[in-house]
Amino acid sequence: MSAQKKEKVVIAVGSSVASHVTSVLLKKQGYQVLGVHFLTSDALGHVEAIKSEELERKLQIPIQTVDVKNLMDERIPSRTEEELISGLRPQPLAHFFHQVFFKELFKVAASAGARKVATGHGAQVFVDSESGRANLHLAVDLSMDQAIHFLGLTQEERDQLLLPFGGFTRPLLKRLSIELGLDPSGIVFKHVFPGEGAFATDDAFRKRVRARIAYDLCGPGQIHSHAGLIASHVGIHHYSPGEAFHYQAEAGEAESWVVRQVDVSQRLVLVGPEASRKVTGLELASVNVWDARAKIRTQAYELHYRNDRPGVGAWVTFYEDGSASADLPDPVNDLYPGQFVSFVRDGRIFGGGQVRRVS
Repeated sequence: MSAQKKEKVVIAVGSSVASHVTSVLLKKQGYQVLGVHFLTSDALGHVEAIKSEELERKLQIPIQTVDVKNLMDERIPSRTEEELISGLRPQPLAHFFHQVFFKELFKVAASAGARKVATGHGAQVFVDSESGRANLHLAVDLSMDQAIHFLGLTQEERDQLLLPFGGFTRPLLKRLSIELGLDPSGIVFKHVFPGEGAFATDDAFRKRVRARIAYDLCGPGQIHSHAGLIASHVGIHHYSPGEAFHYQAEAGEAESWVVRQVDVSQRLVLVGPEASRKVTGLELASVNVWDARAKIRTQAYELHYRNDRPGVGAWVTFYEDGSASADLPDPVNDLYPGQFVSFVRDGRIFGGGQVRRVS
């Protein structure tokens, strides 16, 4: 990739070596690089304690610090609350990227007069030779793919993206980071559900969100398996689809099951072994489709929703109200209401949406 001399690019930098590698690469390619370091709340579970001065010395680029704690508290809990009330698997990390991270990053770029925006996420951008517009693609190494974070972007925003990190494999990145004098141990992606991330296990954040839940959801209810009633609970808001559920039968060893479904109206939690679960259909909302030809038609895609395995084939039908449905010829057992999926064909992402119901 070549760059016009001194063209300005704004990049989000934090404690991850991914953003460090990306910023150094862009600087070597001739860009005028301005770093943005977001100060996040404890909700993320991995608050970055590295000061901007230390990053500036390490990367040799100017870095602007932006405090987004208040924005996170304003924009994320209400959406996670709605997901819990609706019986969905909460996705606060997805809302962080859609409602805070990219909005503030593009805002800084506009104020700085930068035409390009970069991150250290695992995704790729290719410019279409005919239209001149940018298309988003999965990372070369699917184990590092994070393209699902970009589902909320417009075409104009995608046209501004620079994502060199997604074009490398993990071994190559480790070698490159060593050559650049950076710590390769930071090239780690721990969350196999990319739209969920560390929020899902942050007890303090969950308590803050669940404290907002309507009082009538906090009463007792029942937990059922395929065999009927097995236990009771003190509040439906403590459960979401896909969470682990440890069941100790009166006679026998403890079993690790999962929450399959949450019926808020009945205060009913359905649990069972994940291996025996078969999902053949999805109902999707908050659908963002980037290819106009795909709308109001049925199209074949791969659905990508985890970065520890390939996507699954599906026929996706789009509707005028912004929703979609998907039929899966080969059933899966690890898709739950609330998760985000992306529509992929030949590595290119055509959009995505949030699962609201499975069948």
